[in-house]
Amino acid sequence: MNTIAIITARGGSKRIPRKNVREFCGKPMIAWALQAARSCGLFDTVMVSTEDEEIAAVAKQYGAEVPFLRSEENADDFATTSDVLTEVLDRYESQGQVFDIACCLYPTAPFVTADLLSDAFRRFAESDADTLMPVVRFSYPVQRAYVEQNGLLVMAHPEYRDTRSQDLTPHFHDAGQFYFFRPERLVKHGTLLAGRILPMELPESRLQDIDTEEDWAVAEMKFRLMRQSADAGLSGAWPHLVLRDAAMTDAPLLYAWRNDPETRAASFQTGDFTYESHLRWLEERLKTPGLYMLLCDGVPAGNMRVDVKDAGAHLSYSIDPVHRGRGLSVPMLALTEEKVASLFGDNVRCLVASVKPENAASRRMLTAAGFVPEEKEEFIEYRKALQHTEESHE
Repeated sequence: MNTIAIITARGGSKRIPRKNVREFCGKPMIAWALQAARSCGLFDTVMVSTEDEEIAAVAKQYGAEVPFLRSEENADDFATTSDVLTEVLDRYESQGQVFDIACCLYPTAPFVTADLLSDAFRRFAESDADTLMPVVRFSYPVQRAYVEQNGLLVMAHPEYRDTRSQDLTPHFHDAGQFYFFRPERLVKHGTLLAGRILPMELPESRLQDIDTEEDWAVAEMKFRLMRQSADAGLSGAWPHLVLRDAAMTDAPLLYAWRNDPETRAASFQTGDFTYESHLRWLEERLKTPGLYMLLCDGVPAGNMRVDVKDAGAHLSYSIDPVHRGRGLSVPMLALTEEKVASLFGDNVRCLVASVKPENAASRRMLTAAGFVPEEKEEFIEYRKALQHTEESHE
């Protein structure tokens, strides 16, 4: 397949002037999107569509192509993303280049990583969708929205006044980061937002709208937290890992991790759950020990749940999507083993983890950590005997 990444970077930002080339955590904002597109190895061409000479210069500095400037017609406030993409693809086609798969990547999406693009590309290429769109779940049911009428609040949908939250259909909104699409279907529909749209759900921790100075400050704070341990891994220094007890203040992050598509696919609990039910579950779960947050250089990177029954400590865990692929699961299991031995003593004789047969990543990880598999009817149960010492009882 011939592939292209198109970064759409107009120079006329009104709310935050020169947003696309303003320094964000040490680099021009657009540089982060370009870095993700170039380092993922997916694209034959990485180009920037802009009418702005300064943006073009910065784009070339960070390795992108700018073979032509955007037309005046598509550089105003009324041009749509689809208009810009069509112009780019038409210009390339006039030079004899056509593409099987394209990615529209926004320049103000620093939270997009090479791993995220690779995952999205795989899902899209394996589908027959016209477009793949990253989406985020509304944290509160939109059916319970209020509108103002004559100075007073009224329910926009009063028919849902007494409907339980868990019975309301979840709604999603565009994450505003990137789209994968098939160029010939963009021509057919005239827009990205038509035809068969494949969703890719992201947690709220993986994005931030940047429309005001306050948004900018929040985005930089979130970005630094996300990058802190990743940079430690890239530099070759093993990050400092600890397990701490979870708290109610961890509720939003735990909810985002529980809703992550990969986590949901690996889970044995497939039913939907609302934020309200999540809060009730967390409040009840915190009444007994065994729910921990993994901190990687002080930044939450995952969680571990320990449920004791029949002399076994049954484990459930997840890793923040930002930190996957860094080998944190095995040391987290080692820390959990120490916790269990110290907390429960001889009441627990082994660690137990159940995984679906298709969950190859967890199976490899558990084997590497010394667990022994036993096949059951619908899952594989991994066990590891605990070695108790005098110190473990203190």
